[in-house]
Amino acid sequence: MRKTKAYLASRGLIMARLGTPFDTGNLAYNATFARLTPTGFKIIIDLNQAYYAYYLQKGIGPTDEHRGYINDIDLNIASMIADYFQDKKAFHNRNWARQARRESDLADTNLKERELRHKRSVLRRKGVLRW
Repeated sequence: MRKTKAYLASRGLIMARLGTPFDTGNLAYNATFARLTPTGFKIIIDLNQAYYAYYLQKGIGPTDEHRGYINDIDLNIASMIADYFQDKKAFHNRNWARQARRESDLADTNLKERELRHKRSVLRRKGVLRW
């Protein structure tokens, strides 16, 4: 489970950095990082490194084109996590179906082999077939 959390946290961090307004890259690459928690992970934007993240989020300043960018990042990360688990479920379902087919094929093979062995033993008892 820890590997899954770490994987999802790293993917979430990439998505957060790609969704962050970009001018010099300070906000995306120096102030945004991920932390694992007991129940998952957090994407953290450090306001000490980039105080203007607050103003971008609120749309305060000469332009409000980045208003709510953190909400957009949250939605993108949530959809990425949902896609991950849906794909994983589909992968396990495909493997389960494949395994079930193999087991049924083995059962058929074992049944045929048993029938063949039984016929041979009957023929041996009758003296028709020798060892």
